[in-house]
Amino acid sequence: GDRDKSKRSMMGEIVSVHADRAWITNDNPRNENPVDIAQKIEKGFIVLLEIEVEGAKQIKKDKRPIIIFPQGTRVSPADTPKTKRYKWGVVRMAKTAKLDIVPLALNSGPFWPRRKGYKRGGLVTFEFLPTISHKLPDETIMKELQSSIEKATNKLCKAAKPNT
Repeated sequence: GDRDKSKRSMMGEIVSVHADRAWITNDNPRNENPVDIAQKIEKGFIVLLEIEVEGAKQIKKDKRPIIIFPQGTRVSPADTPKTKRYKWGVVRMAKTAKLDIVPLALNSGPFWPRRKGYKRGGLVTFEFLPTISHKLPDETIMKELQSSIEKATNKLCKAAKPNT
C-alpha cells in the first residue's frame, strides 16, 4: 500500500497473461484500504477477460471456429505441460461462447524448430481430435484437452520424417 498506485491495473493485466490462476492478497496495505488495492489490480484482469469474452461471442456470431494454441504459442516437442502449461483462456472462451472444443494435434516441431534459423522439409500432419464439450466442468475440459493433444502430438512427432 501507499506505493506504485498507478501500476496496479497493469500488474493485473500482466498476471492475467502469464498465470492460469491468481490470488490477490493484502500483504501490507499500510494506510490504504486492502479492498481498494485489490479492486484496482482486478481491473487489469477484467479488461483482458472482457476482450476475451467479447472476442469469443463475436466468433460464434460469425460462425467461425476458435483456433488457439492452448499453451499460448506453438511449443517445442521437448516441452511438456509441466514446462509450458496449458492456459485457461481456451476454457473460458469455450464456456462463454458455448462452443465445444475441437483439439488439434500437429507435428510441425521436428520440421520448424522454435527460435531456430532454419526449417526442414517434410510432411507436417494436422490431426483433428474428438470434440470436447464446453458443458463439462472446467478441470475436466483442461485434462481432456491436455491429454488428447499431448498423446496425439507425441505420436505424430515420433512418426515425423524430416528431410536432412
